Amino acid sequence: MIARLPTLLAALLLLLALPAPLRAAPPGPDPIAEARRLHQQGVDGDEQAVRDCIALLERTLAADPDNARALAWLGSALTLRARDLGIGPAKLETLKRGGALLDQAVAASEDPEVRLVRAINSAKLPAVFGRRKIAREDFALLLARARDRARPLPVPLAQGIFLHAGAFLKSDGNRAEAERAWNDGIALAPRSDLAGQMRSALSNRRGS
Repeated sequence: MIARLPTLLAALLLLLALPAPLRAAPPGPDPIAEARRLHQQGVDGDEQAVRDCIALLERTLAADPDNARALAWLGSALTLRARDLGIGPAKLETLKRGGALLDQAVAASEDPEVRLVRAINSAKLPAVFGRRKIAREDFALLLARARDRARPLPVPLAQGIFLHAGAFLKSDGNRAEAERAWNDGIALAPRSDLAGQMRSALSNRRGS
């Protein structure tokens, strides 16, 4: 055992020399996948899930500052946090910070998921915040990307684009283009859950 001490010490020193994120990265779920799950719980009204989502994404960005998806989801989570805060300066500042992070993420990355997060978030904010034009431009770019057969996207992402773009187009008074988007999305994977949501949207003829 004594003869092995130099070898063990060398191994320990090598471990300590590794960057902290590599040393302290126990097996666990993909942080972005977990952030998506927590974010959805937040959308459904779970305020603690929103706080947990923000904390997770801040840790992720501390270890990987260039992670545009983490930045985008953090921006969206902050707008959810603003929803939960009482009326006052903190509410508006949190909302503004969320929008700024979303814009920063899109400027830094061509990842369609990043732009989709901003598009959905901007579409759901009240018009007074002036983000509807951003949503309109984002969804137009995303639809063109999802329809580009030379550069196919993962089917769940493409269907997510068609689902949410269709909802936005419908709310924007463009029912024909909304239906086109939903039909395009269904065609990609007719048996998926997202296809089911698009079929439900198509069957609902009421409302704008």
